[in-house]
Amino acid sequence: MTKGEAFHSLLEPDLPVKTRRRSTGCQFFIMGIATALSLASLALAVYQATSTHQSVHAISEGVVSAWPTPPPHEQVTKVARYVVHTSAWASIATISTALPIQGFPFANIISVCDGPVNKSSGIPYMYMTRFDLSGKDLLSNDKATLSFSEAQSDYCSKEDFDPEDPRCARVLLTGHIIEVKKWNY
Repeated sequence: MTKGEAFHSLLEPDLPVKTRRRSTGCQFFIMGIATALSLASLALAVYQATSTHQSVHAISEGVVSAWPTPPPHEQVTKVARYVVHTSAWASIATISTALPIQGFPFANIISVCDGPVNKSSGIPYMYMTRFDLSGKDLLSNDKATLSFSEAQSDYCSKEDFDPEDPRCARVLLTGHIIEVKKWNY
């Protein structure tokens, strides 16, 4: 008798014919997934109930964050370092080498940091590939402008400042971009 074939008992011919139900590995797989998800949910609930929520310095949205207090705006250098430190991204402007816009200014958004979290410096670092349009531009001409805004921190929104409000600090850094061959910190 093969799987799925109907069978009946010769001793009880009046009973309705029964068919065998094929059992596959799929049923066990689904039960395994359901069990794993249940255990993961339980583990998450236990973790959330027992962990202490500590504030962290975070730049991304959706994460509990505690922004450092900005320095007084009269201390221009400290404000500039603060803005660079609290920025997760910046705008970079280069002179384009791409054929349709070759020779024209080109702006792009890039991810930035100011060194390792425990040794932040206010000096911007960016991870760029040579395949990025701005990366290609910098291979030909290392001059660029980086633009940062204090609007990335919570200061401007807490004070109800528009990002273009002069009290919401902006930093423009213009100069030569240097490729870091080896990260020493």
